[in-house]
Amino acid sequence: MQDNQPKKKKHATIGKHHELIQQLTSTALKEAFVEDVKKYKKLQKVQRENLTLFKSPILTIQYFFIEVYKNCIKLTKYLIENHLFLTIFLLGILTSVLSFLSFWYLHCVPTLFGAKKNEGLEEDLLSTTTAGYCYSLKSNFIEPYQVEYWMKEVFVCLEWIVLGVLSSIGLGTGLHTFLLYLGPHIAKVTIAATECGSVDFTTHGPNSFLCPTNVNGPAITFWDIVFKIELAAVMWGFGTALGEIPPFWIARAARQSGVSLESLENEDFDSDEEEVLESENKEKVEESKPFYEKWMESIKQRIEDIAESRFTFIFILAMASIPNPLFDLAGLTCGWVGVGFFTFFFATMIGKALIKANLQTLLVVSIFRKEQLNILVDFLEGLNLPFLKARSFFEKERARFHPENVSMRNESGNDKSPIAFIWDILLFIMISLFVISIIHSTAKACLADEQNEKLEAFKQSKLEEYLKKQEKSL
Repeated sequence: MQDNQPKKKKHATIGKHHELIQQLTSTALKEAFVEDVKKYKKLQKVQRENLTLFKSPILTIQYFFIEVYKNCIKLTKYLIENHLFLTIFLLGILTSVLSFLSFWYLHCVPTLFGAKKNEGLEEDLLSTTTAGYCYSLKSNFIEPYQVEYWMKEVFVCLEWIVLGVLSSIGLGTGLHTFLLYLGPHIAKVTIAATECGSVDFTTHGPNSFLCPTNVNGPAITFWDIVFKIELAAVMWGFGTALGEIPPFWIARAARQSGVSLESLENEDFDSDEEEVLESENKEKVEESKPFYEKWMESIKQRIEDIAESRFTFIFILAMASIPNPLFDLAGLTCGWVGVGFFTFFFATMIGKALIKANLQTLLVVSIFRKEQLNILVDFLEGLNLPFLKARSFFEKERARFHPENVSMRNESGNDKSPIAFIWDILLFIMISLFVISIIHSTAKACLADEQNEKLEAFKQSKLEEYLKKQEKSL
């Protein structure tokens, strides 16, 4: 007969004031201690909830900058103490690259452009030392090696990587950059390719999404469109994998410092309180828990069991390959149980960059191909909504892809369709909420550190008070 009792935790909960709790033998005093702690934590929670830009803007900004400063100091100390040579090497490369880019774009490009535009002054400009150096740099390095082209490609890749990081960082509170950026980009490339009958157009820059004047060769296929978007999708997926690293390292550092996994997942978890409950009313507490909490605890236990097994890589790969709200929990668990970093990162990268991102790309390309798009437009037109003119919107968009209609692009800024206007407002709201959430979470993290110190002092004083009462009663 299968046992229906909840599975015991592998790691017994040990409070920070373990020795004092062990000395407190009175059940009534233990219950009083737990109640006092709960009331004190409730007051602290109210303080954290009130720390927002809408209720306490000055205090919130103050805590935000204090936390940023503390984290910068921690990062600097860590790099100096553990990776001094690597840090100096990378800073040297970064400084050299930034110096080169600044010199080229801020000085050489205006100088050479001015010399080309004013041919009468060209010899005078190029006779100067700096202008001569710029011209030599252009003819001997920039043009032969197509440096400007590759720099643009690198910047585009970095843009998608950053958007990917913003999508996954923050334990589920990240910016949904697939819906806001990558998804619309894939849709636009698909519509442009089917309209032009070719994928021979650029996707970034002033002349982006312009159909070629002469289209020769076989008709484009579904996979031609997919390969056109592949780099952006993979870079975005790689960025989402990078965004999963901070929770992993936070959990690993927490394990090494003795912090429990439960405290990372739940800010209200208290190890001292849990130890008292486990020793006194464990069965009663388990029975009083709602079904959702019991279900989540069983899932956490299963994730921890698999993360510690020999199927770790396959487990992480499977979790990362599909849209999965539990992946943040899996990342925390993997870091806490000591899964190797490269095992975690490579499995996450393969799942998110090579599998999940491509599956999403295939889905969007399938929806926005010309045949499927016409069905979608017919459906939207059938709704007969006065503000939703889907057919005219998509016809205008298709017309802008053709070179003879370039003037429509300049007019589009002053004559936006309701759909484009609503989308711009939605984008602004989503980005604003994301920035506000970052400020709030950072400020509250700083306040929580202060509150934890006060809470530990409060528990210490309460335990000492109850121990004196216990001694008097004996």
